[in-house]
This record gives sequence, C-alpha cells and structure tokens, in this order.
Amino acid sequence: MNRFFSLFNVLTFAFTFLCSSLLAQSPDIEWQKCLGGSKEDRIYCIEQTKDGGFIAAGSTLSVDGDLNSNKGIKGAWLVKLHSDGSIDWEKTYLSDSLGKIRNVRQTADGGYVAIGDKTIKVDANGNVLWVVGVKGFDILQSKDSVYVACGDTLTATDEILVRKFDSAGNIFWNFIYDGGQATSIKETSDGYIFTGFYNYDITSYGVLGKLNVDGDEIYVKDEDAGGINDVALTRDGNYVFAGWNSTAANIKLIDPTGSLIWQASDSLTGSILSSIRQTTNGYVTCGQGHLTSGSSDMVYVRNYDSAGNVIWKKLLGGSNNNIGNCIRQTTDGGFIIAGYTNSTDGDVKGNHGGYDGWIVKLKGSTGIKDILQNSSIIQVYPTVTKSVVNILLLDNKNASMVLLNSLGQRVNAEHFSTPYNTIDLSNYSNGLYILQIYSNNNMQSYKIIKK
Repeated sequence: MNRFFSLFNVLTFAFTFLCSSLLAQSPDIEWQKCLGGSKEDRIYCIEQTKDGGFIAAGSTLSVDGDLNSNKGIKGAWLVKLHSDGSIDWEKTYLSDSLGKIRNVRQTADGGYVAIGDKTIKVDANGNVLWVVGVKGFDILQSKDSVYVACGDTLTATDEILVRKFDSAGNIFWNFIYDGGQATSIKETSDGYIFTGFYNYDITSYGVLGKLNVDGDEIYVKDEDAGGINDVALTRDGNYVFAGWNSTAANIKLIDPTGSLIWQASDSLTGSILSSIRQTTNGYVTCGQGHLTSGSSDMVYVRNYDSAGNVIWKKLLGGSNNNIGNCIRQTTDGGFIIAGYTNSTDGDVKGNHGGYDGWIVKLKGSTGIKDILQNSSIIQVYPTVTKSVVNILLLDNKNASMVLLNSLGQRVNAEHFSTPYNTIDLSNYSNGLYILQIYSNNNMQSYKIIKK
C-alpha cells in the first residue's frame, strides 16, 4: 500500500509538473498578416465576428496593396477577414471626412458600429447605413439598442466625455469630467464603467469612473501617474483594467465599488498595455515595450492567472517598431492581436512598405475550445444579488434559460434572442438557485444566491 501510494504521488507530481510546464509555454504563431499598401496603414482594434472571422479597424493612406477603394487621402478603414486571415472585404470611408477608426463592435443585427473621427454604422458587408458626428475612442451598443461612446470634448481643455446617443445623432445625456480623455467603456449591470486619463499641470493620471444608467456619476477615482487604456468586465462582476504608470505597465482588478482586489506591474522597459480581456484561465494583455533602452518596440503579450501571477509572456515583431493595440481570446482558445509594424523580418512577413496594419493569430487548443464554446461566450453576473441577474450572450445567438430552486424545481423559464438579457429575482425567496443556460446545443449551469 505504501509503495503504491508513493508511486501514485510521484506520478501525480510528474503529471502536475508536466502540465505546469506546458501551461507556462507561450502559444506559437498560427498565422500573421500584414494589411495595407506602400504608405502608412494602422490597425487599432479587432474583434472576432459571429461567423468565426474577424473585423479590424484603423486608418490608411495607401492606394495599392490590399487597398482597392482609397483615393490617397487618410481614410477610416474597415477590413473583414476570414478565420484564416484572408481578406473577405475591405472598405475606406472618405466622403464624410472620417480620418481613422479607433474601435469597432459587431451589433445585434450582424453589422458593425465604428467610432473615430465620427461614428459610422455599416451593414455586414461594410455598406454605410448612417453616420453621426460623435467622435471618440470606444463605443458600445447598449441594452436598449442605442449607443454609448467615450472620448473627449475636443475643446481647449480636452475634458473627458461619455455620451449616449441614437442613430439620428440625438443626444440622451453627456457626462463631462476634468481635462483628459476617456479611452474605454463597458456596460455593467447598473450602468457603465469607463477608463482614461486626465492632465494635471504637465503630468497625466489614470482615471476610472462609474456611471449609472442615466449618466450620473457614481464615483470617479484617480489612479497612478500615467493612464488607463482599457477595461473589461469579469465573469464574477468585477472589473480589470490595464495601462501604465510612471515606471511600467500595470493591471488592476477592482470590485464594483472601485476597491482594489490586486494589482500587477511589469519591469519591461517603456512598457505600455493597450488592451486586456478575461480568458478561460485568467487574463491576457497586449501592448508594447522594448528589451533595452533605445531598442525598437515589440508587441508585448502577457497571460496572467486569476490572482495576477504571470503564466506566460511573449514578444512579437521584427527589428523595427512593432505596436500592439488590441487582443481578444478566440473561440478556439487562441488569441488574435492587432496593431501595426514597419518591420520586414522576425515574425513579420509580407510588409507592403512603411507601416502596415499587423494581425497575429496565436494558436489555441481543442480542450480550451470546448470550454469556450460551452461557457465563455455566456456571461452571468452578479451571481450574488438582491434582484437582477444579467445574462450576456457574447455570440448574439438564441438561447434559453431555466431557473431551478434548491429542490431542483423549475421556477422560471425564458427564451432569449438578444445579446443583453436580465432576470429579476426581487419577488423570489432568498436562497440558492441554479440557472441553466442552453445555447449552441450545450448547457451551462450557474449558482445564483438571492439574498
């Protein structure tokens, strides 16, 4: 018995060590693609689309290479890619003086809303449906099917601006705060969370703000000297954000009240984080940094566990400058990264000349794919509540819900056909409930505590 137990322990240790070693290895490049022509082309944002492909957004000056419609003026640029990185379609938007697109989101109707020098709504093939004069850095389609954007007032003081508006450009409310810019915004169960930075004398400071559904301030918190570029919601109802401070890149996890849970920083020279998302095993970030003072920037990717410890990190690029602007986990468990580069060597292949938009797909794994298809496309929060539970269907597909009490009895059932859904437990007894979500021929269960 003792020998068997000892052998079992040795095998268990060996298996655990092997798994830990494998987890610590950064994923290999599956494919990479330079997008653009012989002039300056940049990609600022990328999202995986419902068909498994990708939508990328940025700006271009080129009239050759991958560009078919640009007329040599700096234009806002959308590129739809297939899942293997090949181009489905690309379009530039010049007639409305759109100079760049900072962010793009797929909307409930299968089209896209993009924001930069203006806000533009296009259909699934990139054809313009409407344009309004709302500028900004980030945008979302809200639960009530209108839009919330963030940026700045573009006045002499450049104040932070969050704005809710509709497709006709009608403004429902504005939130304005100090001098600076808002860089990212997400919809929460009770309003909105935004990040950015504000300027005081000659120093910029990170800022984190929470608004209610009417755009009224719940809190605005000053962070370290530097700035915050991106914020993401976590599955347990917290917020994680990424940016930089006076010494290095940093990420922080906070609860809904804005209280710090943990933070992690980085020692890579000149590192700045531009993007962050929750993953199946923690969090992933991307940005740029350089190995030594004076060396070229590299795209910098880090994967953290749920406590903020580094699982793996990876540098991508060539001998010139390489900038990482956006990262998302894909449905196969890999990652898609967007930015731009003027390198022609190293990881970069096919540069058309000057700066090209650069897309890198990192490999996933079958096991992670199963987890993602079953759960991560669904977000349920909060799981401890007095009333409302939010159900976010990230792939915008139909789903159904069954709510069971602690005895296993069905107490509610609903069908969902929109991305944003809620169930109200206000009239239910306190205690434990099991929420079952049926989507894509799979079922995922969540424990809900009504208090």
